[in-house]
Amino acid sequence: MAWKARYDSTNDAVELVLVGVVTGDALREATAAAIDLAQKHDASRGIIDAVEQEQTATITELYDFPAQYDAQGLDRGIRIALVVPKREELHDIAVFYENVCVNRGWQVHRCATREEAMEWLLSG
Repeated sequence: MAWKARYDSTNDAVELVLVGVVTGDALREATAAAIDLAQKHDASRGIIDAVEQEQTATITELYDFPAQYDAQGLDRGIRIALVVPKREELHDIAVFYENVCVNRGWQVHRCATREEAMEWLLSG
């Protein structure tokens, strides 16, 4: 499995860890699981840890993810931090994802480290 989702009760956050090659289908499945966890625990925060991700969905597939959030009924009050992949060629895709989400009214912020992501999540 290229992903793992869990709930962190200490920080009221759902954590989605992406590792290796994560196809569009795998990312949709992971997103669905993370949304289910967020709804089950009424989580106010989410962190997507893509540090070890080597390949991701296409730009077109990423463009559709905010629609999945809406379709599954994710609370728009949730704050989502994205820890960008180590692979520099994926940084532009992370910027694109952040912009698409923000432009559609989601609170998404791109971060360089997990520590920065947690600081942002806990600040609001």
